Amino acid sequence: FQAAEVERSVQQQQLQELQEAAEVEKVSRQQLQEALEAAEVERVAQQQQLEVLGDVKQEAKRRLAKQKETHIKALETVQAENVAQQQQLVKLHQAFEAIEAEKTMQQQQLEVLQEAYNTAQSEKMAQQEQMQQLMQLHEAAEEEKTRQQQQL
Repeated sequence: FQAAEVERSVQQQQLQELQEAAEVEKVSRQQLQEALEAAEVERVAQQQQLEVLGDVKQEAKRRLAKQKETHIKALETVQAENVAQQQQLVKLHQAFEAIEAEKTMQQQQLEVLQEAYNTAQSEKMAQQEQMQQLMQLHEAAEEEKTRQQQQL
């Protein structure tokens, strides 16, 4: 029963950790969305300025800036994915360690139960031997009683 309770507790803790990780992921996505929206606002403002000025040089700068922004976003996306994967790896490692700890604890409990079983078996055999000795004493006493009655 304790092992089941511990298992349930470990599973509940793991579920809570996964929920917390999902919440962190949700917040990160929301921040990324806000950054994307801010970048889009900035891009629109730059485009309107270029249209007003009509300057070819300004258009070339915008294209370069957009290309740079795309590269930065791609790099940030890759970095964010790397961070998320690293966090998942840590969570998996923690889960593995928890499972190993649970396995060790269950092995120890199994050993304790085996020892208790062996002790109970030894006690049972000792009690059976005592019972046989008592039965032999009882039979000897009955035989002695019968012999004495016959002598009377």
